[in-house]
Amino acid sequence: MIRESPNLIADWPGGPWVFGIMAGVLAVAGAYAGLWASSALQGTEAPRRIARRTATTACWALPLLLTLYVLSALPGRNCGSSSPSCEEIDGAFPALLTYAVTAAAVGWGTYRVRSAREEQRRAVQQARLRKLRKKGKGKSRAAS
Repeated sequence: MIRESPNLIADWPGGPWVFGIMAGVLAVAGAYAGLWASSALQGTEAPRRIARRTATTACWALPLLLTLYVLSALPGRNCGSSSPSCEEIDGAFPALLTYAVTAAAVGWGTYRVRSAREEQRRAVQQARLRKLRKKGKGKSRAAS
C-alpha cells in the first residue's frame, strides 16, 4: 500500500518529523476516543450496542492504521537489496522515532491529567459525604 502510493511521509509539509508528531497525537486521540466511546455509550437496546461497537471500532482503527502505515515504510527483514518492493521509504526511521516518542509522551501526559482529575473528583465526593455524615444525613458507615 505505502510503496505504491506517493511518499506521504517524506512529502509531508515539515518532513517526516512533523508527520511522526502528527501521527503520534492522532493515535493517542483515537485511543482515548475509543476508550470514551466504549464507556460513554452504554446501553442495553440493540441500536445503542451497535452504535457503541461501531464508534469504538472506528476510533481504535485510527491508531492501528497509523502504526501499520509507519511500520510498513520500513524495509523488510528478509528482502534483497535489489528488490524495488523492499527498499526503504525516505524518512521512515525519523517518522517512526517521532511517532513512538510523541505517542508515549502525549499518552502519558493525558493519563496523568485524567487520573489527577479523577483523584480530585473522588476527594471532593469524599469530603461531601463526610460533611453529610457529620450532620447525620449521609450514608452510614455500616451501609457502605
